[in-house]
Amino acid sequence: MKLLFIAPSAYLLGGVQDWLYMLTLGLRERGHNVVVAVPNNKHHRLDKFNEHFGGIEAVSFVNRTSTPEGRIRGLCSCLIANKADIIIGVNIGDIYEAFWRVREKLNGSRLVMTIHAIEANYFADVQDYSNLIDAVITTNRLTELMVIRSNNISSKRVYYAPYGVHVVGEYPREIGTYLRLAWVGRIENTQKRVSDLYRILIELDKLDLEFTLSIAGDGISLDDLKMDLEFWVNKERVRFFGGLRKEDMPLFYSGHDVLLITSQWETGPIVAWEAMSSGLAIVSSEYIGSRAEEALIHNKTALLYPTGKAKEAAVQIKRLEDRFLRTHISDNGRALANSRYSSKASLAAWEATFESIMNLPIKKELPKRAKRAIRANGRLESLLGTNLSEKVRLFLPSPVAASSPGSEWPHSLQGKNDQTSILRFAEEVERSSNDDRSSFI
Repeated sequence: MKLLFIAPSAYLLGGVQDWLYMLTLGLRERGHNVVVAVPNNKHHRLDKFNEHFGGIEAVSFVNRTSTPEGRIRGLCSCLIANKADIIIGVNIGDIYEAFWRVREKLNGSRLVMTIHAIEANYFADVQDYSNLIDAVITTNRLTELMVIRSNNISSKRVYYAPYGVHVVGEYPREIGTYLRLAWVGRIENTQKRVSDLYRILIELDKLDLEFTLSIAGDGISLDDLKMDLEFWVNKERVRFFGGLRKEDMPLFYSGHDVLLITSQWETGPIVAWEAMSSGLAIVSSEYIGSRAEEALIHNKTALLYPTGKAKEAAVQIKRLEDRFLRTHISDNGRALANSRYSSKASLAAWEATFESIMNLPIKKELPKRAKRAIRANGRLESLLGTNLSEKVRLFLPSPVAASSPGSEWPHSLQGKNDQTSILRFAEEVERSSNDDRSSFI
């Protein structure tokens, strides 16, 4: 198969980026022709992307006029220059309009959407572009069920393929007199709920637990979190490591006993599978997405607590002073991660999914024009029309660049959607998928 991934290049740290890198190299080793195409403008940089992900050898597409129309035209050129059996969208919102424009020149290419977040805009994309999308691939059982139950696309065109992690030999782990906790990820509150850490540490102190906490990651809430945890930082009980490279993570995990997860929702998380594979015990919020996935099972592969409940989280962490329980949790978690979420298992699932998509019936009805958020290019377009205004802009001084990666190349072109409603829908779907889950102990 020839596969073309369309993905951002501005975000170098994170589970989606690690997944794409690992999958690309793995599929190439299996004999497939895999091309990764990324934007190359101010915030999205091809050179930095290829430097960070050595061996991926991504190609680029460019917005030459800094307009919404310029984005689409840059993508159209990329799709034609890199014709593929399957085009896979990874959080680039303009792909749908670009595909619609050039679909007749692509010799029957299939368009696939991958979903990596429980966010309203992406589910709205499925609804609005279902006439163009040949298949949707999800990385979590809950998001798979959500797409199916939304009834926007046939269930036969919805797939599940998990993220994978490299299986590593367990590092020798010293047995200390205190618990060494770790928190890893994007430091922000909306999804990751990092502000919960402050309240959890207060509760741990009330329980007279001896512990240290290492925080690896970066994000918009980093400064606020450092202020919140200043008391423990000054006592050298909390340390901030910043965003670590992928190759540094096994050694980082080897110096810890427990991975703490505080999230509101997840479509993985890859950090859980990494930590489990490295022999850490998991203490996690019962985030949206955990029940349907059936990977973090309370008292078996993890210790769980109701999301946002700091006192309950501290109680579960305290239980891991019991080395027999800690060994029980870590051994079971390691076995699960190494079987279900290994890079080998993940690669096999994604390869089988792409092969299945190749065998899907061709949509006989000519797709309607993609429904997208129409955004005017500017006053020049109203005077000259789209084609001529774009040509003129190529010779004008460079306009003011986009202020952020998301405005330069949006993940989705949807307007603001109701995130509260999509999370409520997610909870309803998850509840109905696994009502007999055992209660907390």
